[in-house]
Amino acid sequence: MSAVNPIGLLVRAAPSLPSCQPMHVFFSDPGNLFVSGGVLLVSGRRPWAEKKENPMNTTQKLLGATAALTLILSAGGLSAKPGKEGPRMDPEKRLEHMRKNLDLSDEQTEQVRAIMAKYAPKREALMKKMAPLRKELFELMSQEAPDRNAVKAKMEQISDIRIELRLLMLDGRSETFRILNDEQKQKWKEQMKKFAREKGKRNRD
Repeated sequence: MSAVNPIGLLVRAAPSLPSCQPMHVFFSDPGNLFVSGGVLLVSGRRPWAEKKENPMNTTQKLLGATAALTLILSAGGLSAKPGKEGPRMDPEKRLEHMRKNLDLSDEQTEQVRAIMAKYAPKREALMKKMAPLRKELFELMSQEAPDRNAVKAKMEQISDIRIELRLLMLDGRSETFRILNDEQKQKWKEQMKKFAREKGKRNRD
């Protein structure tokens, strides 16, 4: 009878935000890695006790899984699907987008620019703090026999930073919302609802 050797890892994914759903990672054969419904899976059953595999084949499969993990971890968030997120918009382009869509006055535009400048250094500091942790996580998960507890702890460290990034974004949005008039606030709410619907549709695809 074939035996299965799964390792389940829970990721407290905070987002990249807006999604904040947990993601489970299961390993049974590093040669068959895919993502389904926000879940990173490595599928397959192997007769571990009955069949010895060529070490070279095992290494090649591990390298393939490692490459896929690199895409998952570097695609803008642990909860993000590969290819679902484009590059982050430049701050000035975001500001111009807001100015046109919300019909901001010159004074409001400068106020929004100041808010962005206020939070940018904090965001950059958190991103720099997270970068080596992501590299360490990749190295841990690249091992042939990953330490489950070490991987989980590293994922939680990254998740905590992502939460801080999310809260910074929330603070910035709150400050921006306060400088808008009632009509602009309504437009922004409608745009946020539209964005949420589109993101939900992309996540279901």
